[in-house]
Amino acid sequence: MLLKVEKLGFRWGKDWVFRDVSFSLSSGEMLAVMGPNGVGKTTLLRCLNGILKPHEGVVSIDGVEVSSMSREDIARAMGYVPQFTQPQRMTVFDSVLLGRRPHLGWSVTDKDLNVVESVLSLLDLGSFRLRYLDRLSGGERQKVAVARALVQDPSVLLLDEPTASLDMKNRLELMDIVAHVVHGHGLAAVTTIHDVNGAMRYADRCLFLKGGRVERCCAPLEVSVSTIREVYDVEVDILDHRGVPVVVPGGVGR
Repeated sequence: MLLKVEKLGFRWGKDWVFRDVSFSLSSGEMLAVMGPNGVGKTTLLRCLNGILKPHEGVVSIDGVEVSSMSREDIARAMGYVPQFTQPQRMTVFDSVLLGRRPHLGWSVTDKDLNVVESVLSLLDLGSFRLRYLDRLSGGERQKVAVARALVQDPSVLLLDEPTASLDMKNRLELMDIVAHVVHGHGLAAVTTIHDVNGAMRYADRCLFLKGGRVERCCAPLEVSVSTIREVYDVEVDILDHRGVPVVVPGGVGR
């Protein structure tokens, strides 16, 4: 397994955010982490890459515990896309180039520049290369953040609500790209997401959190009406649309 999480737990003070979270991912797999607001999805991602130190459990990459790795080693192994990025007076090109920092020697090489250009083209950001971040929309800055993570050339990609600021077209394009990179280049990806139908469309597995624990972890085709009801307190139907399950809300549960 490329990424293995065993009985992970984190608390703020005496209050546990979550406990006993376990899952594993192989190369080419994407896991969607879902659940109500405030359930600890972002906190979980930050525990995976060592930004936060979990109080219980172990996270390992290729058998090496993240807690034993330096920040530089973690940056080489994991690309992290936060939910919000602060606008800065920096060009898109320079911002994405910063993602190469874990690999840089004494100077920027032609390889580094080519990697940046390739990823900018992949995400259709080439025409934005000399635009300043503080002149971009929130959705455009989010795509830049994804580009910066991809140029790190990680083996594990962590994305916190990557489509939250994007319109429908850009949301689909970005998730198509992420899925292509994950499956085509053998990454393991963990993404938090509120868009249940987006998760069902793109993820290989769905992990539902509620009340500080894993409610269920399964393939999209195995997600049940009862699981959605239990996690979100919403009545739904799950329909099949060209082989992809689609969740249709009926109303708030009583």
